[in-house]
Amino acid sequence: LIETTQDEDTRRQAAYSLGKIDPGNRQAIAALIELLSETNDEFTRRVAESLGQIATGNPEAIAALIRILSTTNHKSTSRDVTQSLNKIVQNDQMPSVVSALQHFLCDQTHETNYDLYEYSFEIIWNCAQNLPYPIFYQAWHHQLITPHPEVPETTGVGSTPFTQSLNLADLPKILDARLVETQLIESLQLICIDTSKFIDSDNPALDIYGQFLDKNFPQHPNREPETLAQLKFYWNQLCRDSDKHPILIFYQDPTSPAAQGLSPTFLDALTRFDGTICLITDTPHPTMPSFLPQDPYLIQTIITWLQRTVLEA
Repeated sequence: LIETTQDEDTRRQAAYSLGKIDPGNRQAIAALIELLSETNDEFTRRVAESLGQIATGNPEAIAALIRILSTTNHKSTSRDVTQSLNKIVQNDQMPSVVSALQHFLCDQTHETNYDLYEYSFEIIWNCAQNLPYPIFYQAWHHQLITPHPEVPETTGVGSTPFTQSLNLADLPKILDARLVETQLIESLQLICIDTSKFIDSDNPALDIYGQFLDKNFPQHPNREPETLAQLKFYWNQLCRDSDKHPILIFYQDPTSPAAQGLSPTFLDALTRFDGTICLITDTPHPTMPSFLPQDPYLIQTIITWLQRTVLEA
């Protein structure tokens, strides 16, 4: 029933019922996570509530709920997502959640999205009440810890695969916050393009253009760019006319059900674009700056590259 019905409410109820019969059932949780990416805010609340009942400790559910929390504009949805997160996040997952949400507790978020600030604080406060202070301190400051005296390697509290997934899902927000902290915002303008949204992986010109418009960039002077050559013209014009140095970053939201790789045909065309462009990909490109999504210090690595870009410019 979960896989065959097209009715969202029926799918939610079926997934919830299966999860109640078999708590933690991965098929039920996966179905609810998929519904999160397809629903409006009113229905999202009910899906979030269902996850809060059956997805205890499930990292994919936690990542999906944090993504909804960071993108919704509805206070009621933020409230229900927060309640579900506080139910399902386990103590051993709390350091990663603290590290993932910590960057939202800043003046910029407080001024522009108070609900996100308020509910991030509520989740972090819940974690603080359940974690030993040294562990919370390390998570808040992203410090390195040694997991066992006999193991010399160090692992960042905020650098687990779970947290890396959360960081990639919220990459644009995290990088924008870091630009403000480092004052790079004064000279750079980041455009983060989520490649999981591409419909035509070989020619995603319209998909990329649509994401430009979503970020309030001006429309193409003549018509929508339907080819990569036309998109190149649009991008080059933005580079010429912008007061700041535009940076184009291609990444893939790991929580998206439509995750896919980068097409060689698209990458070949992208090498002919002017300006500053980088990729976050499992397969480094021979000529374009590339960063591994598994890099535990991905955000800082990108910031260092951006600082070097400013100096070279």
